[in-house]
Amino acid sequence: MSKTKYPVFNPYEIALIRETMKRDNWTGDKIVLAANMAFSRPWFSMYINGRQGVPPWVRLKLEQILRVEPNSLGSQRGVVRRFFGRQSPLEVKDLIVDQATSNQVLGATPPTFKTCVEHSCTIHVASQEKKRQPEFLPGLNHFFQPAAILRIQSVGVKGTKLLAYERKPSPPKLQFEMSKGDAVLWAASYCFNEDRAHHPMDFWMEKVAERDPKAATMFTNGEGCIMLQLLQYKLRLEDFRTVNFEPLGVASIDLRDTPRKAIYTQYVFVGSIIFTNLPLQLEDLSRLGVPLKLLDEKRDTPEEVCVDEKGRPHSLDVVAWRGLISREQTIRHENATFHRGFELF
Repeated sequence: MSKTKYPVFNPYEIALIRETMKRDNWTGDKIVLAANMAFSRPWFSMYINGRQGVPPWVRLKLEQILRVEPNSLGSQRGVVRRFFGRQSPLEVKDLIVDQATSNQVLGATPPTFKTCVEHSCTIHVASQEKKRQPEFLPGLNHFFQPAAILRIQSVGVKGTKLLAYERKPSPPKLQFEMSKGDAVLWAASYCFNEDRAHHPMDFWMEKVAERDPKAATMFTNGEGCIMLQLLQYKLRLEDFRTVNFEPLGVASIDLRDTPRKAIYTQYVFVGSIIFTNLPLQLEDLSRLGVPLKLLDEKRDTPEEVCVDEKGRPHSLDVVAWRGLISREQTIRHENATFHRGFELF
């Protein structure tokens, strides 16, 4: 339950409300997005019926779409879930909401990882909405994630191998609709500073604020490390002997002059995972059902491997992989840039 009586909107929600309130009426996709945000909250009826909830005329529109009795949304949780079960699943995304932090991230000396998390907000958005309305925060549309390149060691695996996956859409799932092909960056969206639950990133940020001497290793080392927890929804990383992550660098791609109208930044860690004395079965590692493969860290060429079906490179993967195998401080490829190194906090 929220500590406050009524919900506190994050910057993304405020921007959405301000933009949509300028119109005479909401389009169907806007209503679906707003309702999805509303119905995922623990104080469901307060958000719909409370003084700081959605305006009565918006609630009326939602009731008409859901075909429920007037003023009954607070008691119609089951109806709402059945209705939105037919809608596109929501993706978790994180946005940097501070202009100064965004500018610093794109510079040669990026801010600490903790600073980026501190100035970020979590949004829950349908994949189709992301396509139709790419600019979620007008003037500041900067997506942010931690990510990992994973080095794998196991019986039967010779040399240094990177765990890669194939970006391949598999309906009805919606991942990889916009970008296909092989990739080595394992991005991990996170939930932070939300009222509905206490997530791993919240726990870690509290430890950093408390100046816990174990905060750094808590994020990067051991079976229960935060980075591993953030990757759990993608990978089944069990039966390993050791695991550790180290900061590698900051990879960003600036697409503000394209239809995407966004910046994408990943704070990249390199992870080393040594599995137990069992032959590694790649198909057992994937939780999302995507095909996995092992790539040779030095023999394979990023520009040739990390491309989509039309031969266009995944620039973030290319610069991050290049950062892994070279000593260059700054690496550029097309509209992507990699700056070596960053501090956790």
